[in-house]
Amino acid sequence: MLKIDKERELENMKNEAQKIHNEKMEELQKKTDEITDSSKSRVEAETQRIVDHFEKQLATKNEAYEMISQAIEKAKSELEEATKEHEAELASIIAKNDQVLAEHTKILVEKDKALEIEVESLQKHFDMLKKKQRELEPELEQKWGVRKEELDKIFDEEDLKLSKEISDRMNIIPQLKTTIQSLEKDIENQKENALVMQRNQLEELQKQLEDEKRNRDLKIEKAREEITAKYEGKVAQLQSNLATLQQSIESDRQDFASRAEDKLGKHQKRLETIREEHLKRVAELNAEIDNINAEIERTKEDWEQQKKEISDNYDRDITDISHKESKDDKYFEAKLAALKTELQHVLEENSKLLQDEKDKDEAEKERLMTEQNLQQEEKNLTDRLNVELENKVNEKVNEKMQELRKKHEKEREELLLEAKRLEEKETELENKVQLEGEKAIENSQKTPAQLFASAGYMDAQIDKWRESYFVETKNLKHEEAEALKQLDNCKFEFKEAVNRTVSLKNQLKESTVQYEAALLAAKEEGAEEIEHLRHIVEMKEKEIVELERQFDENEVEVRKRIRMIEQAEDKLNTLRGKLAEEKSKIKEVIKKEYQPLIHQEQRRSEVMVSELEKLRNELELSVEYMKNDLYGIETSNAAMEEDLKKETEKIVAKLHEDLKKKYSQEEEVFVGEMSKIELEKLGQVNEEISKLDNDVESIRKKRQEEIDVEQAKYKEQVSKLNNECIKLLTKNSELKQQIKELKEKKCEVCPVLEKNLKKLEKILVKMQIQDRDLALDGQNKKDMIHKLGNPKPKLPPMKPM
Repeated sequence: MLKIDKERELENMKNEAQKIHNEKMEELQKKTDEITDSSKSRVEAETQRIVDHFEKQLATKNEAYEMISQAIEKAKSELEEATKEHEAELASIIAKNDQVLAEHTKILVEKDKALEIEVESLQKHFDMLKKKQRELEPELEQKWGVRKEELDKIFDEEDLKLSKEISDRMNIIPQLKTTIQSLEKDIENQKENALVMQRNQLEELQKQLEDEKRNRDLKIEKAREEITAKYEGKVAQLQSNLATLQQSIESDRQDFASRAEDKLGKHQKRLETIREEHLKRVAELNAEIDNINAEIERTKEDWEQQKKEISDNYDRDITDISHKESKDDKYFEAKLAALKTELQHVLEENSKLLQDEKDKDEAEKERLMTEQNLQQEEKNLTDRLNVELENKVNEKVNEKMQELRKKHEKEREELLLEAKRLEEKETELENKVQLEGEKAIENSQKTPAQLFASAGYMDAQIDKWRESYFVETKNLKHEEAEALKQLDNCKFEFKEAVNRTVSLKNQLKESTVQYEAALLAAKEEGAEEIEHLRHIVEMKEKEIVELERQFDENEVEVRKRIRMIEQAEDKLNTLRGKLAEEKSKIKEVIKKEYQPLIHQEQRRSEVMVSELEKLRNELELSVEYMKNDLYGIETSNAAMEEDLKKETEKIVAKLHEDLKKKYSQEEEVFVGEMSKIELEKLGQVNEEISKLDNDVESIRKKRQEEIDVEQAKYKEQVSKLNNECIKLLTKNSELKQQIKELKEKKCEVCPVLEKNLKKLEKILVKMQIQDRDLALDGQNKKDMIHKLGNPKPKLPPMKPM
């Protein structure tokens, strides 16, 4: 009976265990169905809510922003894809759970069949043993009684232990409930604290963002004010410098005009005085020539009178000689001897005069030779002076070029420093933006969630904005570079014009000096040289007029260059104003368009994070319930406790592993996508930076090439001006040398003529005295008639002196 009772108890226990197991399985199936239904309903509700939200946004923003409508459609499509993916994932999870449950049920059925087979085998074995025991019943009854008592005692003890354990466990249950409630409260408090902390952090971040924006605005305004102040100061300095230059140029022009007028007046006065002196000198020379001609005529008349007197006296003497031949012969002999001596003296003087003429020719030849030698020496001196002048001019030009290069390098360094400062400020702002983006990414990684808004659209908008910003900055920089080039060109041209004016001033000074020297030389030269100098003076006056015309043209060019500089400065100011306006517009666009999107995305991320946390908590609770249910099943199914424990632990471990793998994979995918996006953005930024560097280098190279070309042009112009200056200097030096030679030149013929004239005068005086003192006797006349014959032949006429 006891055996039958035990068998019945075992069967009852088995049936109860099967019923409990079936009930637990049904409860688990219901819970899984409820979880799936709840997740589907939540997902559907969430999708419906999001769809409604985006439809409202579409309804509100379709009127004004077509781009936002397209973005919302894209976001809607992405949300639908995300919901489909979530549904597919949930369907796959449900299918996997169904497969796991089917496999578990199959395993349990197989185990039930195996247990039934074992029960049948045990039943058969029990029947066999029962037969054997019936055979051994009397002996075994005694043993059974003893064993029964022992087992009853053991059973009673075990019953007491079980009852105590049950009572203890029942006492532990309320404690566990209280602990669970306290833990739930703690979890809720922690959630609330976390939400509060997150809200506080978001508020702090928003405050930090606002402070940073204010600081950026202040820094940008300060930088803009500093830059504007610097450029205004520079512009004021340039304007003041231009004003001073204009004043100096006007004062120089006025001084030059006044000096030119004074010099012209002085030159006219000098010309008048020179003309008067020349006329006086010519009149004096003409008077001297007239006096000399008059003296010659007088001497001729005296000679004729003397000849007449001699002829008369001769006739008288002839009449007297007829009576006094003896005396006359002696007289005539003496007279002939005297005349012969006189003729010899005259012939000697004539030969001397011929020799003097030959000496004059030789002197002229020597003078020509000396002039040629002097010309060669002058050429050598001019070459030396030209070389020295070229060296000096080259040294001065090199010094001026070095000064100009230093000034240009200083200005270029200042511009580069300003550009570097602006680039550093831009890099600081970009670094701050990147830090903010990294902070946002870190926050998103700390609270991983899938954003329903399209990150691609946001990135595309940001890229478009950046591209437009970089294009505008490039255009503005290009315009600034062109304006700076125009400024530099205007500066170079202004400097060239100033140098031209200086060179023209020097040329005017040199021409005035030459003019004065020519006038001074003209005082000492003859009429032909005066006419030549008049021609030179007229040429110089023409050159002065041309130089004045060139000076006026240079002044006009300088004014044009000043206007060009002012226009370039106006362009720079307009470009700076455009930059400031574009920056303000960009800031306003960022504030208007992107800040609400950022706030919306933050809110969405917060909502999704809270929902994911809820789902996690629900899943954790469901897992805990499953664990508790499995623990109850294990406790109730003592016979199948170990197998069920192992199986349930495996199932739970698999679920944990699958869930961990899924969530870890999702996190890794999300982190990888974000890292890829970051790397792509960094690559784009680096590429843009490299492009900007290449553009800057190309602009610098072009600028350097243009500077080299302009310097070469400037050098060519300087060399041309130097050559012209050297030519003018050589001409001036030659003219000066000629003037000096003409001044130093001495008339070699004049003193000889004066000496000969004095000698002739003395000889004439002596001859007149001798003729007056000469007296012929009758004997002399007779002798002369006897020797010469009668009638007396006429004497040959005397050579004119």
